Amino acid sequence: MPSTLPTHPLAVLPLKLWRPRRFDGVAMVAGAAAPDTAYAFDRLLGWPPRHGVHAWGYTPEHLFGALWWSVPVALLIAWLIRLGAPTVAAHLGRPGGWAADYGVLGRNPHRWWITGWSAAIGIASHLLWDFVTHPGPLDAWFVICRTSDVASLFLTPLFIWYAGSRRLLRRWHGAPPAVERRPALFWLTTAVVFGAGALVTWSLGYHGPHIVGVRLITALMLGLLAGAAAVRAAGTPPAPAGDADLVSTISARETGS
Repeated sequence: MPSTLPTHPLAVLPLKLWRPRRFDGVAMVAGAAAPDTAYAFDRLLGWPPRHGVHAWGYTPEHLFGALWWSVPVALLIAWLIRLGAPTVAAHLGRPGGWAADYGVLGRNPHRWWITGWSAAIGIASHLLWDFVTHPGPLDAWFVICRTSDVASLFLTPLFIWYAGSRRLLRRWHGAPPAVERRPALFWLTTAVVFGAGALVTWSLGYHGPHIVGVRLITALMLGLLAGAAAVRAAGTPPAPAGDADLVSTISARETGS
């Protein structure tokens, strides 16, 4: 099967370059990954029924499973990405660099129906790509699967770099919001939560690559969200004494006191 990340999102990202106002890139990426998120619960719960969620046979049951699971999950993932994007992006690279521009993904300038149909496009792209990369109608499915995985390792980072370095995000959505940076707190929290998630994943006993991969992606996402939450909870760091005195002096002069 193609990798959840970075292979599946690569299929829809060019649409954002083609018509940035007509497609919600966050929702498309979330939709492209959503069907595989059911693997995170595999062998843990009686739901979701994996073979009812993941389109192996394209029967009405499979397609219905894709709808009842993937649509709400895609919208939830998109909301979580937007929730954490400003703080997470602020801790990537140097302050003011192109990586920080991804913080603008915290805003959603699109109408609800654009977000909805973008998520649906992402889900459909996942199912269609699986159709030609799983045992089925094409004898060359394995070659297509592995070729797409290898290509995505280069093309997806290239897309991220291209959109960032060309400042396309600023052109599409404006400047990212100003947020506090606490690198030590952010990365320590992220590492602790991700490490805990990785240990839980390994302790569950089944180490199939498709299961472990999705669970590690989930653990990383939770770690980044936890890091962002920790930075927000910490608030604005206090200014040094010298800076505080300077601010007080300027304020006093402006008020005439």
